[in-house]
Amino acid sequence: MLADNENDLQSQLAATLATNSERIGVMLPLGWTLTNTSVEIFRWNLIEDTTSLAQTLFAGLHELDARGVAIILCPMPKPEGLGLAIRDRLKKAAKSE
Repeated sequence: MLADNENDLQSQLAATLATNSERIGVMLPLGWTLTNTSVEIFRWNLIEDTTSLAQTLFAGLHELDARGVAIILCPMPKPEGLGLAIRDRLKKAAKSE
Protein backbone atom coordinates (compact mmCIF):
# COMPACT_ATOMS: atom_id res chain seq x y z
CA MET A 1 0.00 0.00 0.00
CA LEU A 2 1.28 3.41 -0.87
CA ALA A 3 0.95 6.72 0.99
CA ASP A 4 1.64 10.28 -0.11
CA ASN A 5 2.42 11.89 3.27
CA GLU A 6 2.79 11.19 6.99
CA ASN A 7 -0.91 11.70 7.78
CA ASP A 8 -1.91 9.49 4.86
CA LEU A 9 0.46 6.79 6.13
CA GLN A 10 -1.09 6.99 9.63
CA SER A 11 -4.61 6.74 8.17
CA GLN A 12 -3.75 3.82 5.91
CA LEU A 13 -2.04 2.02 8.77
CA ALA A 14 -5.09 2.43 11.03
CA ALA A 15 -7.43 1.20 8.28
CA THR A 16 -5.15 -1.75 7.47
CA LEU A 17 -4.87 -2.76 11.12
CA ALA A 18 -8.66 -2.59 11.48
CA THR A 19 -9.28 -4.95 8.57
CA ASN A 20 -6.30 -7.34 8.65
CA SER A 21 -4.80 -9.70 11.16
CA GLU A 22 -1.66 -10.22 9.08
CA ARG A 23 1.74 -8.81 10.06
CA ILE A 24 2.30 -5.33 8.69
CA GLY A 25 5.57 -3.62 7.83
CA VAL A 26 6.22 0.07 7.25
CA MET A 27 8.98 1.75 5.28
CA LEU A 28 9.20 4.70 7.68
CA PRO A 29 11.13 7.79 6.58
CA LEU A 30 13.50 9.39 9.07
CA GLY A 31 11.73 12.10 11.03
CA TRP A 32 8.31 10.46 10.69
CA THR A 33 6.61 8.78 13.62
CA LEU A 34 3.87 6.21 14.02
CA THR A 35 1.32 6.16 16.79
CA ASN A 36 1.02 2.38 16.50
CA THR A 37 4.05 0.33 17.45
CA SER A 38 2.64 -3.13 16.73
CA VAL A 39 4.10 -3.13 13.22
CA GLU A 40 7.53 -3.99 11.83
CA ILE A 41 9.41 -0.83 10.89
CA PHE A 42 12.26 -0.34 8.46
CA ARG A 43 13.85 3.05 9.11
CA TRP A 44 14.16 4.42 5.61
CA ASN A 45 15.88 7.71 4.80
CA LEU A 46 14.61 11.29 4.64
CA ILE A 47 11.64 11.40 2.26
CA GLU A 48 13.26 14.40 0.53
CA ASP A 49 16.52 12.49 -0.08
CA THR A 50 15.44 10.47 -3.09
CA THR A 51 18.97 9.25 -3.82
CA SER A 52 19.19 7.59 -0.40
CA LEU A 53 15.61 6.31 -0.69
CA ALA A 54 16.45 4.65 -4.00
CA GLN A 55 19.66 3.15 -2.61
CA THR A 56 17.84 1.48 0.30
CA LEU A 57 14.44 0.71 -1.26
CA PHE A 58 15.04 -2.95 -2.06
CA ALA A 59 16.99 -3.55 1.17
CA GLY A 60 13.99 -2.30 3.13
CA LEU A 61 11.49 -4.36 1.19
CA HIS A 62 13.65 -7.48 1.55
CA GLU A 63 14.21 -6.91 5.26
CA LEU A 64 10.49 -6.49 5.96
CA ASP A 65 9.77 -9.57 3.88
CA ALA A 66 12.37 -11.52 5.89
CA ARG A 67 10.60 -10.42 9.08
CA GLY A 68 7.48 -12.19 7.80
CA VAL A 69 5.21 -9.27 7.02
CA ALA A 70 2.34 -9.85 4.61
CA ILE A 71 1.60 -6.17 3.94
CA ILE A 72 4.06 -3.32 3.49
CA LEU A 73 3.02 0.32 3.72
CA CYS A 74 5.34 2.69 1.94
CA PRO A 75 5.22 6.48 1.54
CA MET A 76 5.76 7.93 -1.90
CA PRO A 77 8.35 10.62 -2.60
CA LYS A 78 7.32 13.66 -4.61
CA PRO A 79 6.72 12.90 -8.30
CA GLU A 80 9.81 14.66 -9.60
CA GLY A 81 13.30 13.59 -10.60
CA LEU A 82 14.39 10.30 -9.02
CA GLY A 83 11.16 10.34 -7.01
CA LEU A 84 9.31 9.45 -10.23
CA ALA A 85 11.39 6.30 -10.67
CA ILE A 86 10.87 5.27 -7.03
CA ARG A 87 7.11 5.84 -7.32
CA ASP A 88 7.00 3.80 -10.53
CA ARG A 89 8.91 0.90 -8.93
CA LEU A 90 6.65 0.92 -5.86
CA LYS A 91 3.49 0.99 -7.99
CA LYS A 92 4.74 -1.97 -10.02
CA ALA A 93 5.58 -3.88 -6.83
CA ALA A 94 2.13 -3.14 -5.40
CA LYS A 95 0.41 -4.46 -8.55
CA SER A 96 2.47 -7.64 -8.61
CA GLU A 97 1.14 -8.77 -5.23
